[in-house]
Amino acid sequence: MRDASPESPSITCSESDSDDDLILRPPRLRRRHRRRESEETRRPRPPSVTESRLRELFLARREAREKGEIREKGEMQLDNIDMPEVKMVYKGHRNSRTMIKQANFWGSNFVLSGSDCGHIFIWDQHTAELVMLLEGDRHVVNCVQPHPFDHWLATSGIDYDVKLWSPTAEMASVPDDAAEVMRINELMLDETRDTITVPPSFMLRMLASLNHLREERRRSRESPSSSDSTEDES
Repeated sequence: MRDASPESPSITCSESDSDDDLILRPPRLRRRHRRRESEETRRPRPPSVTESRLRELFLARREAREKGEIREKGEMQLDNIDMPEVKMVYKGHRNSRTMIKQANFWGSNFVLSGSDCGHIFIWDQHTAELVMLLEGDRHVVNCVQPHPFDHWLATSGIDYDVKLWSPTAEMASVPDDAAEVMRINELMLDETRDTITVPPSFMLRMLASLNHLREERRRSRESPSSSDSTEDES
C-alpha cells in the first residue's frame, strides 16, 4: 500500500504510469481525472517557436514570390534547358473534363484525337488542317487507336462501349457545323482552364470515406459519456 501521509508527495496518473494508482483511486476521482484529460486533449495547443518561425518564413517566401523577387527552382532550371521547336499544332478539340486523352498517328498522313465534345478529330499531319470530324460519342471520346494494318479505328469514352469504325465514304469531308464545334470547344477551354473535374465514382467514394470518419468521431465522443454513466450507476 502507498503511504497516504501529508508529507508524502501526491502522484497523479499523468506523473506515473503505474496501474496501482488507477486501482487505488476512487471511482469519482477517476471520472474527474478522465474529464480533465479529455479537456486538455481538446484544448488547442499553442504553436511552438519552431512552428511560428517556419510559418513566418513561408509567408515571407510566398510574398516575395508574388512580387517576383524570387522564382521557383524548377523555373530557374527551365532557363538552362533548350526547348525543342514546335513543328506543328493541331487545334479544335477539347480536353478539360477528363484527365486521359489519346492522340495517334493514322498512317503517315493523318493525326487523330478524341475530344470532350464527343467528336473524333482527324487532321492532315503535314498541314494541321482538319480533314474529318466524326461524332464518336454523346459525351466524351478519350481513346482512339487505329488498327496496325487494316482500315479500322477503335474509340472509347467514359461509357462501357468500344466503337469500331471503318471508312465507307469515297472522299473525306468535314460537316458544316465543324467551325461551330471548334469555337465552342475554345470557349469551354477558356472557362474551365482552372477547373479540375473528377469522375462521379471518385466523389461517391470520397463522400463515403468522410461519412465513415464522421461516424467514428461520433462514436468516440459517445463512448466516454457512456462509460461515465455506467460507473455512476455502479
